Amino acid sequence: MKTCTNWSFIIVLLCFWVGTVPLYAQKSLSVLERDLKVYTKNDSVKVNMLNDFARRILFNNIDKAINAIEEALTLARQINYPSGEAYALRNKAIVQQNYRNPEALESMGQAAEIFERINDKKGLIAVLSSMGWAYQNQGDYPKAIDFHYKALLIAENENIEKEKIKIMSTIGYVFVQLGDYNKANKYLSPLYQKALLLKNDDLTSNVCRTLGEYYTKTKQYSLAISNFEKAKIIEKRLENQTGMATLELNIANVMARIDRCQEASVMANRAIAQLTKLDQIGEAIWGYAVLGRAAICANMPDSALIYGRLAHNKAQEIASKEFLREATEILFIANTLKKNTAAANLNQQELMTYDDSLSGQQTMQLVEATNTNYELENQKIQIELLKKESELSVIEAKNQKILFFVMLAGLLAMLSFAFVLIRNNKTQKQNNQQLQLQKEEIENQKQQIEQTLNTLQSTQEQLIQSEKLASLGELTAGIAHEIQNPLNFVTNFSELSVELANELQVILNNKDINAQSEESELVNDLIQNQEKINYHGKRASNIVRAMLEHSRTSSGTKELTDIGQLADEYLRLSYHGLRAKNSDFNADFELIAAPNLPKINVVSQDIGRVLLNLINNAFQSQVPPPLGKTAPKQHKVVVEIKPILVSGSKASLVISVSDNGSGITEATKAKMFQPFFTTKSAGEGTGLGLSLVYDIITKGHGGSIEVETKENLGTTFIVKLPIG
Repeated sequence: MKTCTNWSFIIVLLCFWVGTVPLYAQKSLSVLERDLKVYTKNDSVKVNMLNDFARRILFNNIDKAINAIEEALTLARQINYPSGEAYALRNKAIVQQNYRNPEALESMGQAAEIFERINDKKGLIAVLSSMGWAYQNQGDYPKAIDFHYKALLIAENENIEKEKIKIMSTIGYVFVQLGDYNKANKYLSPLYQKALLLKNDDLTSNVCRTLGEYYTKTKQYSLAISNFEKAKIIEKRLENQTGMATLELNIANVMARIDRCQEASVMANRAIAQLTKLDQIGEAIWGYAVLGRAAICANMPDSALIYGRLAHNKAQEIASKEFLREATEILFIANTLKKNTAAANLNQQELMTYDDSLSGQQTMQLVEATNTNYELENQKIQIELLKKESELSVIEAKNQKILFFVMLAGLLAMLSFAFVLIRNNKTQKQNNQQLQLQKEEIENQKQQIEQTLNTLQSTQEQLIQSEKLASLGELTAGIAHEIQNPLNFVTNFSELSVELANELQVILNNKDINAQSEESELVNDLIQNQEKINYHGKRASNIVRAMLEHSRTSSGTKELTDIGQLADEYLRLSYHGLRAKNSDFNADFELIAAPNLPKINVVSQDIGRVLLNLINNAFQSQVPPPLGKTAPKQHKVVVEIKPILVSGSKASLVISVSDNGSGITEATKAKMFQPFFTTKSAGEGTGLGLSLVYDIITKGHGGSIEVETKENLGTTFIVKLPIG
């Protein structure tokens, strides 16, 4: 099922295309605004200043932008400055497009005529692409991609690398929306490295944003978030508030698809508030759609219906097929969850209508035909270029021949000498250029090889560490098995000794031996000693059994488990395990279990792994020093575990694991549950512990895990497990 075009993405890209306006130097926005107030001449410089100022505040202060555009347009016409007039018309078209004004295409058409008349190739490329985006927003993908290809042909013919990358990113985005991911990948895969080489922030942000859309649609969510975050950093540096807010919506949209519902909702609400403040209509509608998807993620179909209807109504007001389709999809999922069969069927029929309109068979055929025409035109252009090069070569050869004979008639000897020098010099330059190119290629290959080597070394270290952990698990299981047998003998024979001692006591009593006699006291001491041996033998046996269960692969079978007893076993197992590694390590620990805790159905081995991970982290929370060295006297680790029963509409068992360590920073807290993220030094941790904890609790048991932390005061992990 395809999703709709992201209107916020279109708006930001349109703003990006306006970036082809000739800039009045690269001054800060405040300096440029100040210069505009003091600049008194009505000339082309002022027109460029106004156009640049409008471009840079187009989505941060729409009123100021409109005033600057109108002033630039009026002044450009007064002084007969067609280039300034064309760029002002482009800015005006962007504002009209934002408010769904049908005159936007007319303004773009006027700008295109001027650019073509004054032979401004970059301006013409930009306006053709903007017209493509306008048709794309209307859901007319064949016309949209036709304009994009026209722009690309000009860029290739003029060999303007920056514009080629922009347009290829745009075309790749169109194929992403059409669901043709092979063609999308063909256009997008080489762009990031090319953009980096040009060292252009706008271009790099654009490519990262498009790649984020591609990875979202192909369900490569970690790569999607990574690219959106890269673009967000650039937009923050460029002071583009709208760009930052729309990227937050894109990130929230991905989070809602990977069960990070609360984060998605918070981020979407924050972005909507910012976009509403900036008077951005389309982005706000997209935000309501993202909130609806976050509500579906959180299994809140009623909230999803509210946001879905709001997005649907707003989309109808601006006649956006893309947003209508997105809102309808959210309504369909929400009605399905609520088992509103009739409403869900209507939503499904509407979705099919939008799919046929936006990316149906006829649309794909027209797009494919346009693509074929582009390839043919591109081949024609290449052929024409080759012909021109051939003709120029022939003319150049003739001229050289004529010049040669003229000079030969005058000074044959001097000409021969000069010819040799020129030829040698030309050869030397070509050799130097070739050597420089080879040097650059070797340097690039060297960097790639070094990067690959670093990656392989990191992967090798992780594999070695994983193998060590696996071997340690096998060794632990083997040792535990061997220890279990003598422990069984200890407990069994201690029980037998208690029985024999009791029998001896009976015999002594039958012989009327005084209870205070030395024999009787010795028998009593013997009984007590055997009972202690039996008690501690069973305790050691429980610890060994816990080690075996932890080293054993989980069966996945849930069984009634006493969480309080399980927590006590793993608390002691963790403490004594750390003590075994370092005899200087010391800590206070306590299990504060509520009375009459019910047994609950869980996979005991998995919950044991969760408890062991959290308890180990709590014991290791002291800073300084790291685990394995003596803790400072003035700071002693205190670890508490509190399992309690929480009643309500959905009863749950809540387990809190607290420590008084150094706490967790906000940056670490945001990433701590991600696979392979670790704050430990290389080789000391795989970064999978908390990721495994998160998966076991949320996916394996339908629960949740939260973190409360304050730097230098401590951390509490709160695990909620449903009952029933």
